[in-house]
Amino acid sequence: MNERRGQALLGFQTLSWDATFLTGSLRALGWLGNLPFTLADELAREG
Repeated sequence: MNERRGQALLGFQTLSWDATFLTGSLRALGWLGNLPFTLADELAREG
């Protein structure tokens, strides 16, 4: 019983780590997607 609980806990930790990694990747992709617009805004503000 204890071993099964340990496996479930390990699976849950892996799942939560995957979710954290996924949201981090999506956030990075969103930041990269916004980068050209941010640069264009900066250039327009300077010029």
